[in-house]
Amino acid sequence: MAAQTKSNIRRTFSVGQVLLCTLAGLGVMMLFICLFAALLVRRSLPQTLLAPFSTIAACLGCFSAAWLLARLRGENGLLCGAIIFAAGFLLLCGWSWINGSQSIEGFALVRTLLLLASSSAGGYLGMLWAEGHPHRR
Repeated sequence: MAAQTKSNIRRTFSVGQVLLCTLAGLGVMMLFICLFAALLVRRSLPQTLLAPFSTIAACLGCFSAAWLLARLRGENGLLCGAIIFAAGFLLLCGWSWINGSQSIEGFALVRTLLLLASSSAGGYLGMLWAEGHPHRR
């Protein structure tokens, strides 16, 4: 039997990595929510922009979290995106349930698909970034 090299050994996902990247994505999302809130107040924009701005902030958070997870791992970018999407989706569903929302909005499906697309894109780009910039040891 041939000896296994480091490149042949599959690294498993750790809960710590997923949690760290999810928290980083939440931080990015909160940063953009604060920026959008300041923009809404400073420019006196209508409140109808709250839903699109919050969706953009959530998508940027999922994108950055998936990018970071795929960048740390260096492989399985789409799987990293799917894991971050699942974490983000569960957080959003939990937050809606805590706030007493019992109905599903018409915009919820669009928001979910946008989160999935941004997480997948972030994971894929993070994997490409990791391949293009090998770790130096």
